[in-house]
Amino acid sequence: MHRNLYNIEFPDGITSIYVNGKYYNKEEFINAKKRSRLRNAKGRFVKV
Repeated sequence: MHRNLYNIEFPDGITSIYVNGKYYNKEEFINAKKRSRLRNAKGRFVKV
């Protein structure tokens, strides 16, 4: 099941989280969350 990253908050006290088949540390998760906001429903990047 695919989950949207912008609906997930990174919990305190852990070093990594597993979402959508990938492990993220806090820095990678924040960057991926920013990128996911720039995607449309089909997963393609859109201009803001």
